[in-house]
Amino acid sequence: MDKVLCLAVGLIFLGGALPAHAASPNGSAKPSAALKKATKAEKAAAKAEAKAEKAEAKAEEKVEAAAEKADKVMEKVVEHIREAVVVPPQSTHYSLDIKFEQGELSAGQKGVAKIQIKPTGTYYISKEAPFRMSASAKNLKLDKEAFVRGDTKEIEGGPQYEIAFTAGSAGEAALVSDLFFYVCTPKSCDPQKPKVTIPYLVK
Repeated sequence: MDKVLCLAVGLIFLGGALPAHAASPNGSAKPSAALKKATKAEKAAAKAEAKAEKAEAKAEEKVEAAAEKADKVMEKVVEHIREAVVVPPQSTHYSLDIKFEQGELSAGQKGVAKIQIKPTGTYYISKEAPFRMSASAKNLKLDKEAFVRGDTKEIEGGPQYEIAFTAGSAGEAALVSDLFFYVCTPKSCDPQKPKVTIPYLVK
């Protein structure tokens, strides 16, 4: 009787130790199909994001390279124009103030070059003595080619010529101005014949 009771108790004890659910051979539960699908989608999204970031970085590099190239071209254009303005050695009696569009012109674009004569010290520009300017151009259509004193603007510092033009076709262009005037003191007048050349680039 005692042996039968002990055997029954042992069977009950062993039965309680058995797991409620069977495990896979490797000891872990198998992932569901939904979990696999979610993991795959996550990896695809990460890959797409990395690809997009790479494409964006490459596009930014191209934009920066293009901007840098454009800046270098403009620097060369401005440097070319700045160095190419030719004014013969000026007398200590006066100076020339030259203003014009720097950079490229578009075909058909209108522009104005301004040349002001500024006497220095006690010198002045005689209104009675001859005073004129002639203009010529390459690849520019001038509104006017011959100027006299009446065509100048009397502004602070001295008389100023304004030469209006229209840009021609793509390529190099130039505006040439030959001036003739007298700078005077109460005792004497000296003739001056400066020549100004202004180059342009038409795109």
